[in-house]
Order: sequence, then structure tokens, then C-alpha cells
Amino acid sequence: MDEFEELEMEFATNNRNDALPGFLVPEGKFQNWNVYGNHPYLEHELENSTLWLMANLWFTGWFGIVFIALSVMSFGLLPFIIGVKYLWDFIMIKSELFLFVNCSSNYIYWDRKDQFAIPMKYGKVMLFTSNQIKSIVVEYNSRDIIHIKNYRTFNVNIDFQSSLLRAPENLKRQMVQDKINFTQVLRLITNIEPKMKYIAKSTGS
Repeated sequence: MDEFEELEMEFATNNRNDALPGFLVPEGKFQNWNVYGNHPYLEHELENSTLWLMANLWFTGWFGIVFIALSVMSFGLLPFIIGVKYLWDFIMIKSELFLFVNCSSNYIYWDRKDQFAIPMKYGKVMLFTSNQIKSIVVEYNSRDIIHIKNYRTFNVNIDFQSSLLRAPENLKRQMVQDKINFTQVLRLITNIEPKMKYIAKSTGS
């Protein structure tokens, strides 16, 4: 049995309500909801190693060089494009026109019944119910994302992949388990069989 078949069998396990707790939100607007993913209530220490510091400096340096080069080549066009994109997102999210923006997050709330919420920028939250979900796609291996599409063609992307450079091993393991548990939640309350999408590590596409 290969890795794909093993994961298919694991996701096919139904009625494991005792394995679906997520993390109980202790306070705020979503008090007593469950939350899955790399959420603000997690307590973990970042790895503070020389290797991480060197990798971070290398990444930041190359990003700065590429950004400066693109800015020079575009003669000021790139900052304009970034500004327009920022303004577009600001207007759409503030107006709660989530259909026209990228709805992505590292965590998602569930009210333990049939309602979900994902945090957006500028203090906004997108709410949707289980009967609005029309399709579920689970990517795994080199990517750990769950794509949810609802009746208004909203595309909700929940990324359960922790930072490769700074996340401790216990957080990475929890992200894997949270994705499994949350996929089971979606299956149980929507009665939709998630489509498993294998993303090869060698390509990352």
C-alpha cells in the first residue's frame, strides 16, 4: 500500500467525533467555536537556530534584490500595480464583496454545527454554512491546502502548511492532524466526499 492509498483510508474514517475537537476558542466573537490550523491561540516556541537565521537573511536579501530590479525595470509601474491591488482588496473586503478577492487563511472556525468562518483582512470575517458548500478539494504531499467552493462560487483556501523555516516539529505535526480532522468534519456535516489531489514534492505544482 503506497502513501496515497494510506491517506485515502485515513480520510475515509467516518464517525470519529472524538477525534474532531480542534481547539476550543476561549474568548472573543467565536468563543466556544472550534478552530483548526495555525490560529492565534496556539502556544509554541519558534526555532531560533543559526541555520534558520542564515536562511531567513538569504531569502530576505534575494527578495529585496528582485524587488528593486523589478521596480527599476518597470519605471515606477510596479508600485502603482501594487497600490491598485491593495486598494481593490481594501474596498472589496470592507464592502464584504468576498466573491472578488482571494479568500485564504491559515485557520478556520467551526461552530460545531453547520457554520464556518474564516478571518479576512481589515477585521472582516467571511461566514458560510455547510449547505452552501458544493465541492471540497484536499491537496497533500508538497502542499497542504483545503479548497472549499460554495454556491456563490466563493473559493476558500485553508493552508495547513506551517512555515518550513521557523515552525517547530510539534506545530508541523499538529497542522497535519488538524487538516485530517477538519477534512473529516467537512465530510460528516456536508455529506460530500472530498476530492484528494496529490501534489508531487518534486514539482510542487
